[in-house]
Amino acid sequence: MMNKYVVGAIKIIIYSFIAIAGTYIFFLLFNSQPLPFSLQIEKEPNIILQTLELDDSIDALDLEWYAGGVEITKSNDNKIHIVEKSSTQLDESKWVKPFVSNNTLILHSRNKTNVVFFNIQSPQSYLELQLPEQAYTKFKLLLTSGRTTITDFDVNQFDLTMTSGNLHLNDLQSDDMNITMTSGEAFFIQVHTNDLNLDMTSGNSNFTGTVKNELDVEMTSGNLDMDLSTDSPNEMNVEMTSGNATVILSETEGFEVRVDKSSGNFRTDSLIKEVNDELYQYLDSNQTYSVDMTSGSFEIKLR
Repeated sequence: MMNKYVVGAIKIIIYSFIAIAGTYIFFLLFNSQPLPFSLQIEKEPNIILQTLELDDSIDALDLEWYAGGVEITKSNDNKIHIVEKSSTQLDESKWVKPFVSNNTLILHSRNKTNVVFFNIQSPQSYLELQLPEQAYTKFKLLLTSGRTTITDFDVNQFDLTMTSGNLHLNDLQSDDMNITMTSGEAFFIQVHTNDLNLDMTSGNSNFTGTVKNELDVEMTSGNLDMDLSTDSPNEMNVEMTSGNATVILSETEGFEVRVDKSSGNFRTDSLIKEVNDELYQYLDSNQTYSVDMTSGSFEIKLR
């Protein structure tokens, strides 16, 4: 065990350092001098680092982007268009180097987040990607931060992992979709898939569209709103540790919900019959959903 005199000496050193730093900053402010550090304000990415055009034939995308935003849209021709931007003139060694392998376009950003003490500045790069209009076999996306927008694609296998940031998926068709979120915000607008696996550690997700076959949700925390009222899934399995979730199902399709609840709050639309604490039924159907709750709040609505 550390001697109490040593502990006291360490505390004196720490408090002295804080006092000296505070006095120094006060002196600079009093004399209208600039501080030795500054928080960088994010600027518009108005510097074009590179513009590329590829004629390669592809049917898949492998994208990893660590610092900055991504926008993926359809091209007006059969070519691949890549524009990389930044608010800072990044060294060429940090520019992305695209290549095609086995009909897969591979884009792995070489611009990693840098944090400098007393000067918090993380140079970011932004990707504008246009792909030919066609059906794709697979999109594999790894996103660390920033805003990502993907619009109007037909992808058989769609796998996305995001650490943080802001995600917008618009008008997507998929057979199998796997989404893993650590935090951040995700908006799924008119996304239609046969199977969806959604794993949320935290953050906020809003889904509008259809999951025709199987919906699997695993939530540690966060907020989830799903509007599946156009066509309810054939199967739904939810595991919640905590958080808040609301799922809207079709009022024309019957189902039953089996609930295993340690704590928390499970609510349903008034038209859904509560058979007991563990079973809820709506109309006549062999369609069974399961909700496993440790805590949190889960609600089923009809529309």
